[in-house]
Amino acid sequence: MPENSVDQTDMSLFPTLYKLNQASDLINHLRIKLMKHFGWKRVATIKQDNIHVKDIDNFHFLMRTNNMTLVTASDVVDMTIIPNIITTIKNFDARIIFGSLSSYVANYIFCEAFKQGLYGQRYVWILTGLESGLDLFRTNDCTLEEVEIAAHGHFELRLNRLLVSSSPEPTITGRTSKEEVANLETKFFNSTFDMPLYGPVMLDTVWALALGLNNSIKNLNKQGKSLDNYSYSYQNLAAIMKGMKEVAFRGVTGPVSFDKFHNRNRIGTLNVTQHFASSTRDIAFYDCRKDSLHWFLPLNSIWKDNFIPSDSGRIINKERLIPKPLYFTLCALAGVGILFTIACFVFNVVWRKHRTVKMSSPNINSIILIGCLLIYVTIVIKTAASATKATCAVQLFCFWIGFTTTFGSMLSKTWRVYRIFTNEKMKLNMSIRDTHLLVIIGIVVAMETIVLIVWQCLSPHLVTRQLLDREHMTTDSGDELFMFYPVCQSEHSYHFNWTLRIMNGTLIAFGAFLAWETRHVHIDALNDSKTIGICVYNVVILSAVELLLSLVLQDKPVVLLGVTSVCLFAGTLASEMLIFLPKMLAVYKISTATPQTAVITIETIHNERSNTAH
Repeated sequence: MPENSVDQTDMSLFPTLYKLNQASDLINHLRIKLMKHFGWKRVATIKQDNIHVKDIDNFHFLMRTNNMTLVTASDVVDMTIIPNIITTIKNFDARIIFGSLSSYVANYIFCEAFKQGLYGQRYVWILTGLESGLDLFRTNDCTLEEVEIAAHGHFELRLNRLLVSSSPEPTITGRTSKEEVANLETKFFNSTFDMPLYGPVMLDTVWALALGLNNSIKNLNKQGKSLDNYSYSYQNLAAIMKGMKEVAFRGVTGPVSFDKFHNRNRIGTLNVTQHFASSTRDIAFYDCRKDSLHWFLPLNSIWKDNFIPSDSGRIINKERLIPKPLYFTLCALAGVGILFTIACFVFNVVWRKHRTVKMSSPNINSIILIGCLLIYVTIVIKTAASATKATCAVQLFCFWIGFTTTFGSMLSKTWRVYRIFTNEKMKLNMSIRDTHLLVIIGIVVAMETIVLIVWQCLSPHLVTRQLLDREHMTTDSGDELFMFYPVCQSEHSYHFNWTLRIMNGTLIAFGAFLAWETRHVHIDALNDSKTIGICVYNVVILSAVELLLSLVLQDKPVVLLGVTSVCLFAGTLASEMLIFLPKMLAVYKISTATPQTAVITIETIHNERSNTAH
């Protein structure tokens, strides 16, 4: 019976069939072994309607029991459906294809695979059923070169049944395999009549049958019985079947024994070979008796660039890191700001008794510097820290509390000047002390903090991945690579952000009003109205720029990070310089001035205002 007969694998039709030259069920175990070895979970199968039908069905069953996915199973019932088969495999994105095909059909399969692009590094073709390898030829639609390109590097699984064993161990005859073949060729063949291709396996088949019969006779003799004149009977059949199960010997083609429990295939060694246009190489062999896979070559010589193809196109999300030049630039800017803040703080403490510094309320100046420091820390966290739920919250608190502390302190000082020079009843009674201003600052910061706490309790920030659509690409292996940037998001951030913006906008507007009302107070050490006016102007402009760019650069979070960080740095540093540089210059020019000078000036201004009123 031909090897590729459909019925040959049906045990119900042939319960006594032993197959010395077929290993379909063992090949299925090898297929599963390969899939596990390379981590494949999804495969497609193509079978020819008269090539190992039961074999493929059993393979599907083994896949299910091993939690593997059969993407699509196709039957080549006629040649016209081959394009549809390849299209289906392509649409389901199957990368690992097992085929049980004849050499003739395999050529047309590879031709269509070439036309539809199912070849190359990302696809793996593993074939069985070929009689003596894949003989490539030109088809109606493809040249030989195109078929060779599609079939380049395909794998074949087969029982090493046609080759004479190279083992030096003696066979059952006492001679090595090569010596036995040479002896047969000398006795039975000559130069005009060569030994047939199946000669070695035919010889082992005869030995297997003879040994099986001998075993059956021995088994019956042990029971005190004998073969009934070699006639057909249940007793004889059972004895022969038992005797065949006990067959185990070294033949010309290698060790010979049979699977006692499944389909009585020969248990031997299965070869894994890889085929190219002009060469074939052995990759591995599978020892069925030990259920072990042995590799002849390292993986980096099997797969190009040591890249093992995946069983499907993967979606890979890769974090977009901040470019090092931008990272170092922002960190350097934040560092400069922090150092300048520390320098201003040292100046404020060392020269706190100087008239210029003391009249400007050094305690409140220190609060301003603390707010500026928190804003610089915000830049550092945004740039250097990995986005987590905690860093999102810290960044939020540092920015808003820093902003409120800075401008709340500025405006509290201006409010004191406003109260002094617009309230005639107070005259020279300096009853508004720093403690009063600290209470005002504390109230404003407390209000801000309450909003932030409510925000974090009701709608905490979470780290989400913002995909960068313009940086989407497809790799050579067919994987989809999406770049993302981790961002802090909150479900109700829109409402809370605008609540804080309105609160701080009101604060800034009130500060602008106070600066305007105290514009005629010409005591530089006491009145910061001009400075606050410039600071408010800077904040409004930079906030407008940041708001506009945040809308324009929504799909470029890294660029937006850089722009917003620079705006924060520029606005904060400008405010610090406007407040403290004039004081530093004044101290440099008049290093021994006292607050009494300012008191005289205040008295003069009050007298002038009183005279004008009268």
